[in-house]
Amino acid sequence: MKIIPPVRWKRQISESVRSFIGHYTVLRSYFGKLIPIGFSSLLLLSFSSCNAKEDQVMVFAAASLVEVLSPIGESFTEQEGVPIRFNFAGSDSLAQQIRRGAKADVYLSAGDQPMDILEAEGLLLDNTRRNILTNQLVLVSRQDSNLNSNLSDIFSSPEILRVAVTDPNLAPAGRYSVTALENTGVWEKIFQKVIFAPNVRATLSYVESGNADIGIVYRTDSTNRNKLQVIFEFPKDSYGPIVYPAAVLEDSTNKEVAFRFIEFLSETKASTEFKAYDFDPIYE
Repeated sequence: MKIIPPVRWKRQISESVRSFIGHYTVLRSYFGKLIPIGFSSLLLLSFSSCNAKEDQVMVFAAASLVEVLSPIGESFTEQEGVPIRFNFAGSDSLAQQIRRGAKADVYLSAGDQPMDILEAEGLLLDNTRRNILTNQLVLVSRQDSNLNSNLSDIFSSPEILRVAVTDPNLAPAGRYSVTALENTGVWEKIFQKVIFAPNVRATLSYVESGNADIGIVYRTDSTNRNKLQVIFEFPKDSYGPIVYPAAVLEDSTNKEVAFRFIEFLSETKASTEFKAYDFDPIYE
């Protein structure tokens, strides 16, 4: 690549500017005010383009919400005329992205802890945090499995060589899962068989693909999964309430519309969609 010395580079820019001015003068003599008008139109078009990109709501949401949020986002767009864009991943991973400066308008987490961290660091807009949903933990296997529904028998079965669990360091689902296994007295028996997954969707995939024999997921993740069956529902008191909070981020460029989206999540149309996917809406 040819390097242009600074002096020569400045001279070329100067010559280019003079050339442009010369051409502009000649053209203006022919077209009068056409060029200024056209130039203004280009500027207006440029600003309109920028505003169009900003006139949307970017939602960072837990991976367990992939299916249900897509139609809800479309309904909101139809009603409000504002596009919704989603970034789905493990809740902890999303929180880390936000802490490192990722641009988002709304954060929707599958658990309080990552939301609490963002709130403590002043990254949430005051008075916008809302609890939206609750969920439940279940144990799933493939449809061709003949395991019974007794938890001790399941984990002591010689068929069970690999247990898929979401990594507790990456997503709330993992922390709920490990807590449930500890409180039901089976963690010590099976922790050597555990395969950690980065998020709850990966946990599902491990079981569906046969890379794990059973896995712990949210009840909603097992819905409409033809390859899977629920073989055990963990008692709710074994892991505590699973709450999905949402909040507007402090540096959102669309705070008003972002908060409107959070309110929309508790309205009838969204609640009906959540129930269809086995979520339990919270009405506050």
